[in-house]
Amino acid sequence: MKGQSTVELALLLPVLTGLIALTLQGGVVLSDQISLQHYANEAGLWAEHNDASATTTAIQTHVYQQMCGGASGPPSSSGSKYCAAGLSVAVTLIPTPTSQAAPSPTSDVLAAATCKTWDLSVSPASTTSAQGQSLSYTVTLINIAGHGNWQLPTVSLSISGYPNATSPGFPTFNPPTVDGSSTTSTVTFSTTSTSTPQRWTMQFGGRDQCGAGPATGLVNSALTLTGPPAPSPCPGGITVLQPSPATVPAGSATTITIPGTGFPSSASVKFGAAAASSVTYVSSTQLTASVPGTVPVGVYNVTVTDSAGCSGTALNGLTVQASAGPSPSPSASPSPTFAAAGFNACAGGSGSYETRVVISWRESLLIPWLTQSMQLTATQFTFCQ
Repeated sequence: MKGQSTVELALLLPVLTGLIALTLQGGVVLSDQISLQHYANEAGLWAEHNDASATTTAIQTHVYQQMCGGASGPPSSSGSKYCAAGLSVAVTLIPTPTSQAAPSPTSDVLAAATCKTWDLSVSPASTTSAQGQSLSYTVTLINIAGHGNWQLPTVSLSISGYPNATSPGFPTFNPPTVDGSSTTSTVTFSTTSTSTPQRWTMQFGGRDQCGAGPATGLVNSALTLTGPPAPSPCPGGITVLQPSPATVPAGSATTITIPGTGFPSSASVKFGAAAASSVTYVSSTQLTASVPGTVPVGVYNVTVTDSAGCSGTALNGLTVQASAGPSPSPSASPSPTFAAAGFNACAGGSGSYETRVVISWRESLLIPWLTQSMQLTATQFTFCQ
């Protein structure tokens, strides 16, 4: 009987091992799916809050910056574990469907007007911090206006543009909403040694129960994150700082000044994938370069490269924006827009109905007899309504 029990136990061990592996794998998959969805949701918030400049390329770059420590695409060793060869970020603009009428701006404005208007303030407005330190921000509901039967707003708070690789997990508000009786909330998080040292512009906002945002727009808080410079395989190294001007009009060549260190006299400059039409060496800390008029509207990395192939990059250093059109006639009556209700046009404009962000990542399985990776996908829509 003892021998029989030993045989039965031996037969059960692989089954028990498999059940344990399945349980562990399920927990890992669920955790990773939640994390990917948060990155997708954060990208949707960022696109909505930055609709004037949130092209498909800019949204994609923002996601990679959050997940990969500022890299323009995977793989990268300075970001989250998801920043590997199996990571894919796709951003698509979807035109207004012919089967569904676009929402009426007038009705949206009237619906939003049933809530009293409000704004937010954020403290501190700017700060400098080294990697690995705790950061705390206070958000206050202010400037409530309106009379009669208008509702007091209950605002669900949001934050975007915060540093990558925060701890523990993603920044959350405590409490998550503010209203007329509880007007203050805090958000606390820590950066880590893998958070990218650079100037981060965090944006605080929210939506009330009527769908409206802050009356005067999102509130910015600048964080200058310092830390040890990334090791460079090139002797001396090249660093590139924010160009001046940082925003240029599309359609015409514009000369900008690029500060930094380690510039060689033979330096070349690129704006994303587009080469500068001319580069002038001023000193080892300054170049001037001409942005071609053929560079389309968008946000681009500015990269300086020497003849040996060593380079430095200012992430999202240059914004190319559409040239301003003719001024409207003083006698023309402007039509109501979604902005009056707290919603602006979708990212990219041009009649788009929504922006779709899809993040895909291959999950490595723990179960030894399964050799294929599981594909996890997170999808987020940002609507123009």
